[in-house]
Order: sequence, then structure tokens, then C-alpha cells
Amino acid sequence: MKINVFYILVALVVIILTEGVYIVAGDNSSQPEEAPKTLTETTTQESEPTMPTVPTAAVPAPAPTPAPVIITSTKASTPTPTNTSPADTQAPTTPQGFAATVISDTQINLGWSVASDNVAVLGYRVYRDGVPIGTTPNTKYAAINLTPETRYALAVRSYDSAGNVSPLSGTITITTFAHQVVPAPTPVPPPTPAPVPAPVPLPAPVPPPTPEPTPAPVPAPVPAPAPTPTPAPSPTTHAVTVTKSGTISPSSLTINAGDIVRFTYTNPGDEVVLVFSPTPPSSIKLDDENSTKSYTFTNPGSYTYSKKDDNGTNATITVN
Repeated sequence: MKINVFYILVALVVIILTEGVYIVAGDNSSQPEEAPKTLTETTTQESEPTMPTVPTAAVPAPAPTPAPVIITSTKASTPTPTNTSPADTQAPTTPQGFAATVISDTQINLGWSVASDNVAVLGYRVYRDGVPIGTTPNTKYAAINLTPETRYALAVRSYDSAGNVSPLSGTITITTFAHQVVPAPTPVPPPTPAPVPAPVPLPAPVPPPTPEPTPAPVPAPVPAPAPTPTPAPSPTTHAVTVTKSGTISPSSLTINAGDIVRFTYTNPGDEVVLVFSPTPPSSIKLDDENSTKSYTFTNPGSYTYSKKDDNGTNATITVN
């Protein structure tokens, strides 16, 4: 049965080849025209069957790959601006009106007027004895933690953000006060509680008095005028002069409590410090800016004073 099927297939292939029929994959319009049929009687010898050669269908060529599209920008780049402004080399002006005030034995307050600059003043640098001790954006500065009875040379200069500095202001030489000892307050004992009074018995009821006839009205007396207050006596001002050599005139002075003593230094261009015992006052300083100072003595007693660090004469003030 298998042999018969094989021979049938071979016969069909022979017929197809004889008739000129081609099997081509794809479009049928590309097949060749059918060849004229010619029947020829032939004698064939039976042999081993051979497999027919079947035409291979044409494989279509792959589609061409499209070329990549490259997009380039034609926008011009913007150049980065550069800073062409000139550097600041101009120094600010020197602070004017530089002044110093002694506040205590450890503090001196400084002040000056505003400086100017072509751009802006950043701040001020304060110097003590030629050494910078601090900076401030304001026109005031407090030099603290100083030594009592010590002379200091103080100055100031301005500066800007570019590092330019002005010349130094005029130097001020000033001395702190002597050390001030504040006595400790005396403790106050607590108050003694008042004794609780014993209860008082209620008095016996008093019978109501017998009404008396109403007397005739008496005119009210005219009030006496209020006495005129006696004004308190005005304090007396006493003058004391101090020379450069330490001579104090008068050397002895008696005043009343509340009187004022005006001290005057007769040597301009210098300074003097008067030291008192007992205190207050602890000391009084006289110089060019304050060649005259006044002090009110309110506590009675005898005060001895003289020029500090000098062999001048001692003087006394007795307060009654």
C-alpha cells in the first residue's frame, strides 16, 4: 500500500512537469506563459523513483533602514556678563568730634560724629593705647573692665567693606576714677508683733438724756488766715582754689550741711585729682574740660583732702 501511494505521487509530479506548470510564491503575474502541449509516446524503464526538484519561492529584500535625522540648534549663546566696575580704594573720612567721659573707676564712654565714604561706612574701630579693643557700627562705645586711677590714650577710626580705613582721630588722654567701695547695708531686724489686747467688757447701757431746749443759732467764727510758711534758707556756695603745686586755699573751711563747695584748678592745660577722707566724695577730678566742679556736702563731719600723688598741703572742710 505504501508503494502504490509513492508511485501515484511520482506520476502526478511527472504530469505537472510535462504540462509546464510552475509554483511560485508571491504575485501570480510573474509566472511564465504556459508552454504548448506536445504528447509524445515514450517507453520508460521502471527504476528507482527520484524526488522532483521544486522551485524555491523568492524571499523579498529587507526594507532600507531610514537615515537618522540630526537636529542642530542655531540659537546663539548669550555671553555671561562680567563685572567691570573698578575696585573701591577710597578710604572713609576720619570721625570728628571725638569725646570721652569717665563713668566710673572701670568704665569710660566714647562718642563721635558719623563719618562718610564714597560707598558706605561699615563701622568704627576703637583704639586704647594704640591697640584696637573693639568695633561698633554705631557712633558710641563703652570701654569697660578698666583699671581704677589709670590714664588711657583713646582714639577711633572708620572703615568700609573694602577694607579701607581712615586716619586716626585725635587722641584723648583720660584717667579713670579711684576705686569706689560701697559699704554693705545694715540688716534691718524684723518688726516685733504688737501684743493682742485683752477683751474689754461692754459698758452698761446709758439711759437716753433728757432733751434740752434748742439754743439760738450762734454765727460761725471767721477762720484765721493760714500762717505763711517760712522758706528754707538757700544753700551757701563756698570757693576753693587749687594750684599746680598742690596749695589749697583756704586750707580750712567751715560750712553748714547742704552748702556747696566750688573747686577751681588754676593751672590750665593740666589736671589734678583731689582725694577725700572720709567719703563721699572719694575724689574730684579737675582738667581742661572741667576746671571747676561743685559738690554739695550733706553729711556733717570733718573732711580732710589733698592733691593726689603730690606733697602739697592738706586742707579740711568742717560740715556743721
